Amino acid sequence: MPSRGHDIVWYPDPVLKRRAEPVGAVDDGIRALVEDMFAIMREEEGLGLAAPQVGRSLRIFITEEHEQHPARVCSSILGCSRPMGRWPFVTRVA
Repeated sequence: MPSRGHDIVWYPDPVLKRRAEPVGAVDDGIRALVEDMFAIMREEEGLGLAAPQVGRSLRIFITEEHEQHPARVCSSILGCSRPMGRWPFVTRVA
């Protein structure tokens, strides 16, 4: 089992009630968080996971595409798209 620095949080945890903060620079800390989120999602056999669900109030969402469950991510800011590659980071240019 991979080492995890985070655990799933449950309602009514306050982090789930707050508006998540935007992500600044994608640094080693963010990359480690995303890797941890993938480990948690796979261990729990989930289809997607958001950073607030592991106690971090950041606007990060991950998913993996499976044959039985094709991935499609929709956002009111970015529109709908299919994640491509291992690190589907998308930057919004104002």
